[in-house]
Amino acid sequence: MFSIGQYLSQVRGDSAGSTASGTSTATTNTNNQVVLAPEPKKAPSRDYTQLIRTGENRDRVIQSSIDDVKPLRQRKRNISLQKPSEEQILECTERTRKALDNVLQTKLGTLKKDKSKPDYVRYTSSNILNDAPTSSRIIKIIDKQQDPMAPPKFKQKKQFERPPSPPAPILHAPTKKVTAEEQKQWYIPPAISNWKNPNGFTIALDKRLAVDGRDPSANASVEINEKFVNLADSLDKADQDVRNEIKIRHALKKMEAEKLTREKEERLRQLAQKTREDRARIQSRQQERFENEDERRRTLDREERRRKAERELKMSKMGKEQKIRSMAKTLGDRDISERAQLGVSKATKSIETQFDSRLFTKSTQITNSEDQVYDSELFVQQAISNIYKVSNSSRDQDPDEALHDLTSEKRFESLGPVQFEKSGEGSSNSKPVDDSEYGLQVKRQRTE
Repeated sequence: MFSIGQYLSQVRGDSAGSTASGTSTATTNTNNQVVLAPEPKKAPSRDYTQLIRTGENRDRVIQSSIDDVKPLRQRKRNISLQKPSEEQILECTERTRKALDNVLQTKLGTLKKDKSKPDYVRYTSSNILNDAPTSSRIIKIIDKQQDPMAPPKFKQKKQFERPPSPPAPILHAPTKKVTAEEQKQWYIPPAISNWKNPNGFTIALDKRLAVDGRDPSANASVEINEKFVNLADSLDKADQDVRNEIKIRHALKKMEAEKLTREKEERLRQLAQKTREDRARIQSRQQERFENEDERRRTLDREERRRKAERELKMSKMGKEQKIRSMAKTLGDRDISERAQLGVSKATKSIETQFDSRLFTKSTQITNSEDQVYDSELFVQQAISNIYKVSNSSRDQDPDEALHDLTSEKRFESLGPVQFEKSGEGSSNSKPVDDSEYGLQVKRQRTE
């Protein structure tokens, strides 16, 4: 331990040589003689570095002033940066080599005492009763030759790392105490929302004003610029102008749409009129083409038979798939049994249920109890309507009577083969056949 008192004189600058009149500097005159020039005595300054350079910090480089941070060339402007001579370099190299050899020899154990010469030791027995001449003899001690290839006898233990030396102290200037005015300037008011107050606290007006950055203590009158009114009027006027433009634009679009609608209706009217005129012209030509109604009917029948023959020829040349596809289109209204006989029907692709619906979780229908194992009855009456059941009316009827009724009933009476009668051309009983009665649509050919 050390005390501050023993270094107090060094800190104050009181030393043995401080009582002199002052320091002196050496100068050289023209005759190369050294002349001491006295300098005025400076005021003693306190050096606090003496308190730091104690104990472990004795040999350390401690930066305790601003001059220690400056570069060497700025601290000592007249410093010599000349390279060392060859002799100095060789001397430093030799000194370094010897130091390294000494360290290596110490590590390798080459500096041990040479034990090549034997040692002679006189041995005398401590037994008094032993008067034999061999009680006293000389012993020769020689070091045993060690085998260089022998394994090590002792285990090398790892040395744990020692704690590092304490860091060098750094001197700081004392912290400046903050004044009340500076604290007031650094104060940041808490954030207060103008919309949310989940806890329902009562917030004073000065706190709300402090959030906006306004000083409530300043009672300055608030002045509103007149340009705010001009800006509001300008925005209102611009909004009204835009609305009027949009209204005019919509009116123009509506007028244009009405005009297009009228033009379209006029075109459709003209087209309908032209179609009616063409149809009337075609009818008049067809009436002029045929002399009477019988000739027109025969021509239409002939054309219908020709189209039917062409259709049958096309069907005969079709493949099986195309034939089935065409038949499915024409036989769309037939019964399913007829479609199956013709080979046109297809199986409905329906995925059957692969699980039992009774396994689903259902609300229990029986009062819950520990003795009840099942949640529902074994045979559920759900599909009872799908099961065939004999009606009561058929069960009460007599079987003989039912058989008699079936045999006595006349159905599908055969009247013989179909007979065709040729109608005369001049017969008065001949009645024109209306094609619309059988749902036939006859395509009339245009005659030129």
